[in-house]
Amino acid sequence: MISLNISNMRRLGRALVALILAVAALVWLLSTLDSLPTAEARGPAEANTDSTNLLLSSRSTLTYYIFLPIVFKSDVVFSDDFSDPNSGWPDDRSFEDCHYEYRNGHYQVKVTDNGQRCIIPNLSIPKQINGTFSVKVRRTSDEESSMLYGLIFGAGVDATEDRWALEMYPNNDPNCSNKPFYWLYALVDGDQKYFEDRCTDVIDVDEDEWNELKIIRNGKNIKVYINGQSKGEYNDANYLLNKGYTLLEVVSASDNDISVEFDDFEITPSTTP
Repeated sequence: MISLNISNMRRLGRALVALILAVAALVWLLSTLDSLPTAEARGPAEANTDSTNLLLSSRSTLTYYIFLPIVFKSDVVFSDDFSDPNSGWPDDRSFEDCHYEYRNGHYQVKVTDNGQRCIIPNLSIPKQINGTFSVKVRRTSDEESSMLYGLIFGAGVDATEDRWALEMYPNNDPNCSNKPFYWLYALVDGDQKYFEDRCTDVIDVDEDEWNELKIIRNGKNIKVYINGQSKGEYNDANYLLNKGYTLLEVVSASDNDISVEFDDFEITPSTTP
């Protein structure tokens, strides 16, 4: 005759219950895999040949399936390190004197005419009025080729008429005691409102050296950072420009061809209302 200890029977019962619950949980998990959420990305985009109209048309929709484990960086609205040639910027095509190309994990813009302004849109970017807007950029043409480059934010559908812009001049300027400079301005109905321009030695003027531009905007308050250093804080309620389009920009001030590369473009929302 075999006798079982009461305490041993209780331990065996608890173990069986735990095993049954674990099996049930596994069955439930497997049944839900087909209904996990998906994330959709728009692109690639195709620029309108009318250079005054910045609206793009999306050619296709790509769907990416996300499976467990799921990790979200919830504070990023949009980011692009330009390693994906389908991330939505104009590519391998030219518009007048503006030439665009994904190149070695960066985004290259070449301008072939003095005074030409190349405004580069991407429809994959959600509209964002307030937040932090940042990008890294470097010259890839010689120092004798003068240029401006920067970020456009808060723009309307036609950024040639309405926009905020932070532009950097990565050349030594005689008017700045041979220092480079930046300026921040609003364009309202095509009328340029110069808000601030400053000479600074924070900008690296050497070829192939990266400079980081960053704007932190909260309503009428705009803060400017260059290469991690605060360069100014501005308040103006007259030029709110709340359309929310964000673009890149390169302007030639040279009789020679100029080229620049962008990297690590990112938008994050404001931390304050």
